[in-house]
Amino acid sequence: MKYSSWMSKKDIKKNLNQTQSQKGGIIPLIYENDQAYGIDIANTIVIGSSGSGKTQNIILPTIKSIIKNNESFIINDQKGEMKQATETLLREQKYNIIDLSFENPQTKHKWNPFELPKKLYKENKKEEALNIIEETMTILFQEPAPPIDPFWTLSARDLATGTVLYLLENNKEVTLKEIYKTAQTITKKTLEELDKLGSTYCFLSGTLVAPEETKNSILTVFNQTIKDYITKDNTNNIISTTNFDITKIKTEKTALFINDNNKEITNVLIPVLISQIVKTVEIYNQKDNKLNIIIKDFDNLVTMKNYSKILMKSKNYNINNLITIQGLITIENKYNKEDIRLVAINMTNLIYLYSQDLRVLREISLVCGNESRCEPLATIEELQRLKQNEAIIKIPRLNPIKIDLIPDYELKWENIYQK
Repeated sequence: MKYSSWMSKKDIKKNLNQTQSQKGGIIPLIYENDQAYGIDIANTIVIGSSGSGKTQNIILPTIKSIIKNNESFIINDQKGEMKQATETLLREQKYNIIDLSFENPQTKHKWNPFELPKKLYKENKKEEALNIIEETMTILFQEPAPPIDPFWTLSARDLATGTVLYLLENNKEVTLKEIYKTAQTITKKTLEELDKLGSTYCFLSGTLVAPEETKNSILTVFNQTIKDYITKDNTNNIISTTNFDITKIKTEKTALFINDNNKEITNVLIPVLISQIVKTVEIYNQKDNKLNIIIKDFDNLVTMKNYSKILMKSKNYNINNLITIQGLITIENKYNKEDIRLVAINMTNLIYLYSQDLRVLREISLVCGNESRCEPLATIEELQRLKQNEAIIKIPRLNPIKIDLIPDYELKWENIYQK
């Protein structure tokens, strides 16, 4: 029986080069003689608690490698730190920079979550528009955890979807504020004017034909979900219009920074925006050029039910995904076991930096394998004592890597090119 062992530095360099299936941005791991050696970004998960060096050791070097390869990327950027660290390089490389904040009234860029479905509807891609509307509402109207009855949330979600379809059919403005206002005024009489076999009727009828008390309860859940977005003037203004072309993010060299200072709202809207961008790539069959989607603190976002599907489709559409999480406890509270399993099997690379989460430590120890019949290669105690800037990396078909990383602030990127 062959046991596991740490990969030697010589083998690391050899296999990192072999691991690169195509030219493009990488996750740099070794720097020698002004060359960066790394692994394909592919679908990568980085596990590290707060202060473990995720940004300096992984995120920033990866972004700079992406920029040097002229690839588009999206990242949630708390306090604008990523933009500040890369803006000079981006301008040198003539990137289209989109800086999106959902609370800053001075923000240059704005995005309406319903602009894309409206565009598709006008292009007679009505089924695609409906799919995006349903995905958007699934994220906005999160199902409550048991034992709370999901009926009210699901009904409010249908009401919202039906209201959007009603606005589109009547060529009306579609914003969250308009959806809110229209939902208060639609009546049974409105329903009678609709095609009873049409999607709009199907989504609206569950609420509008219900007993008055039931209807009012559904409307209450609907209003409570929407009001946080439309009662904050800055946020409402930013999400009421779109002034950049979402369909060109992958086809034109673009850096999209999503400022996530307003956690409560941004943690909902980030999954909506990412889902729509991936849908756009799929609908318009944008297979040329590479798009990198980097989600920091993925475990803080609201549940993305479709994330495993995004990972599965990514390779076909030349999309890389890199997420960071602090541990597994929050993930397990938000996702069911099957969703977690599907995400895990679609992750190509695993990078571990540090954690006190025993569930994480057991999983990493298991993934690294045994160095003898009874002895794990990486014990839980060893994983708990990993040094700052030290990482354990597992990539397909190879022994695990234990390596000292160099933080971005110690690198001179103007001298580095990758191999």
